Amino acid sequence: MRSLLRLALWASLVLARPGVALEPGDRVDDLELPALGGGKAHLLSGGTVAVLVFARVGQDHSEVALKDFAARAAGRPDLRWVAVLSGDTPLAEARALVAATGWRMPVLLDAGDVLYGRLAVKLHPTVFVVDREGRLAAVEPFREINYGDRLMARIQFTLGEIGRAELAEAEDPKAAETHSDEGLARSRVRFAQKLLEAGMLEQALAEVQKSLAIAPTGPGYVLQGKILARQGKCGDASRAFDVALRLEPKNGEIAVEKDRCAAEKGRAP
Repeated sequence: MRSLLRLALWASLVLARPGVALEPGDRVDDLELPALGGGKAHLLSGGTVAVLVFARVGQDHSEVALKDFAARAAGRPDLRWVAVLSGDTPLAEARALVAATGWRMPVLLDAGDVLYGRLAVKLHPTVFVVDREGRLAAVEPFREINYGDRLMARIQFTLGEIGRAELAEAEDPKAAETHSDEGLARSRVRFAQKLLEAGMLEQALAEVQKSLAIAPTGPGYVLQGKILARQGKCGDASRAFDVALRLEPKNGEIAVEKDRCAAEKGRAP
């Protein structure tokens, strides 16, 4: 009798155990989940790389990551970006998170946390990258340093835009790039450049200011000048280029950008 009871208890524990995490290469099943905006929406879109961001309301890391990814997503409309929240998330709090982060992509609610269980999500935020064939390409749990850059490298590798060497460099950057003030400043400059390319001038300028507050670098002041020039603030742009030139006197790009700004100002009515 006791052996039967032990067997029954073991069986109940096995059946109640949450799903085993998928491995890269495993197929991710598409689901229709309730959408924050109403109705239902598909998790995946056939033939498109999907970036599934599992986030949680009331958590700083989730808010920071979503804000970062929202800006990056603007420059990659070819991807399917989806935020996934637990099914018991209060709708008002979910909408507040979306408003605070500028997230404009789909937000899905995982009813019964079925998807959370299938993917064994334990940390927020965690991002799953799914390739065009619906297979899991990468899992990126939250990390304090270079989270966004690491994720974008994984996405680019999945798309075939970079090779393994560039991916390895992004996943294990040199100590100077990861820990020094100048390395962190340059990382923000790279992000600001992406924002500029997406036409998000205010956000790009704010990111450059953060970079320069960490460490004054030539690339930081050059990019600040470019952004200010795009905003029509040629005087401020010229001053930024002057500082950049003092830091990098052999950088020929600076003089070119400064002359271009002056020429644009001369043509202005």
